[in-house]
Amino acid sequence: MINKIFLLINTILIFLVSIVSGQTNLENNLKLILNSGTTYSEDYLKGYMQPFATAFGTAVSGAMFHRASVKGFPRFDVGINVVYLTIPDEALFFNDPLNNEVPTVFGPLSVPTHVNSLAGGTGNSSFVIPQLQINLGLISNFEVTARYLNLNIKEFGDISLMGIGVKYGFGEYIPKFPVDLSVQAMYHKFSIDEWLDSGTIGMNLQISKGLLIIPLDIYGGIGFENTSMVIKPGSIPVDLVQNIGDISIDGENNFRLNLGISWTLAFFNLHTDYNFGKYNSLSFGAMIVF
Repeated sequence: MINKIFLLINTILIFLVSIVSGQTNLENNLKLILNSGTTYSEDYLKGYMQPFATAFGTAVSGAMFHRASVKGFPRFDVGINVVYLTIPDEALFFNDPLNNEVPTVFGPLSVPTHVNSLAGGTGNSSFVIPQLQINLGLISNFEVTARYLNLNIKEFGDISLMGIGVKYGFGEYIPKFPVDLSVQAMYHKFSIDEWLDSGTIGMNLQISKGLLIIPLDIYGGIGFENTSMVIKPGSIPVDLVQNIGDISIDGENNFRLNLGISWTLAFFNLHTDYNFGKYNSLSFGAMIVF
C-alpha cells in the first residue's frame, strides 16, 4: 500500500518538475564566470548566486506542517508538498565588483551589449519545488518528519534533497488556551550534481485551531531559518588559471511568518499556506492520513 502511494506521488513529482520553465543551463553560466579570472570571478559568482541560496533555502523549508497537533505512535501522514516561490525584482540584478548592474542567476537570459555581464540569468521569476513527506507520531508528544526529492531539472541539473526534523506538542500544558501549540526543528540538505551542497536549519513555533462545524483547521507559525551554500569549482570543468577553493555563500532568509488552512476528510488531507519572508512563497499539500 505504502509503495503504491509513493509510486503515485513520484509520478506527480515528475509531472510537476516537467512544467517548471528553464531556458539556460546553470552550470554553463558558472563556467563562464569562473573562466573570467580567479579573484574577480569568485566575488562575481558570490553576487550571482546569492539569491539562489536565499531562494532555495526558503523553498525547501516551506510547507513543513499543516497542523500544530502531534500524532501518537504509530499514526502517520504521507504525501506531497509543493512550494511555489516568487523571486522579487531586487533579486534579479546585483552590482558586480566593478559596480556594474548585472543579472543574477534569476535575471534575464540576455542583457544589452553595453552591459559588462559575464553570464545571463535563467529568466526565472519563480519556480516550483515539490517534496515527498512523511510525518510519524512517536511517544511523549513527539513527532518526526522526513522529506525527500531526487529529480532532474534541466536548467539546474540533478537535484537531491533530504530533510529530517522533530516536533514537540505542548498545547495540553496550557489548558486555558484552547489551541494546539508545538515547536519544530528541521534540517534540509540540498545538492546539485557534484558541485553544489547546501544546508538549511530552521525552527518554528506552530499554532492551529479546528473549526467546530466543518472539517477545517486554521494554522500558522513563526520561524527562523539559516542557509549556507557551498559551490565546488573543482567539480566544474573550467579552464582556471589557478585553482579556486570551495566558495561559501550564506542565504539572506531568516524570519518567516506563515498562515494557512487545512481540510481533512476521512483519510485524505488538503492544505495550503502563504509564507511571508525575505522571499514570499505559496505552498500546497495533499496527504493520506492515518
